[in-house]
Amino acid sequence: MKRNRAVRIGRAEDAYVSRLVATRNYSRLISLKLEKLFPDKATRMQALRLLERYGADSGEFKVERVRLAILRSSGTDLHQIESGVRGAKEDYQDIIAWAETPARMRCGMANRKLSPVELSNVEEQDKRQYEDWLNEA
Repeated sequence: MKRNRAVRIGRAEDAYVSRLVATRNYSRLISLKLEKLFPDKATRMQALRLLERYGADSGEFKVERVRLAILRSSGTDLHQIESGVRGAKEDYQDIIAWAETPARMRCGMANRKLSPVELSNVEEQDKRQYEDWLNEA
């Protein structure tokens, strides 16, 4: 009986995360990702303080989306989070692009020309991987 309840709870959590992803409730997704990446509350709070440096200045755009992108790129490395924040302050679009479309960015860095079919495949792969990462929350 407990197992069935756990399965139902697991499905409910999966559905909840899927709704967050679909509506892009970045604030809640950031919280979930922080909890998963940093089980220790003190380290989690340190990571959050680092992330909050982006968006502290006026003129910094898409704050929560950028913070989530920094988390994806940095994982549990606090130094990388700090570096990601500095990078976002210089070019936030670059941070988003590398987090959400890494395969496409690698092709661009290699000056590789893609056919429309190849480009579509790369974009689909990036989209699927990003959605999977978001759903891991």
